[in-house]
Amino acid sequence: MPTDTLPHNLFSNDEAHRRAHSFYEDTLRFTLETEENIGRIVIIYPATNEYAVGDKTGIAAVAQMQSTRGGNAPLFAIRIGYIAADAQGGMIGRIRR
Repeated sequence: MPTDTLPHNLFSNDEAHRRAHSFYEDTLRFTLETEENIGRIVIIYPATNEYAVGDKTGIAAVAQMQSTRGGNAPLFAIRIGYIAADAQGGMIGRIRR
């Protein structure tokens, strides 16, 4: 059962995306962007900045966050070290620092 008592509609989709992206850039990037994590998925719940790091599919990380935040929680996925989490019909670029 979810431990979350926050309503899931605290933010617009744009604001939730901005918060998740800012949290990743400002807090998580330098910790998570290690050689062993490149290509893995981080799932962020922007209302509380909770996160889970998964494998390259992120399925287990999503399941972990849904078990604590509920199935309807707005979760955001970021592929560690890349400019996008996924691509359709093309390639995604790697961020080089």
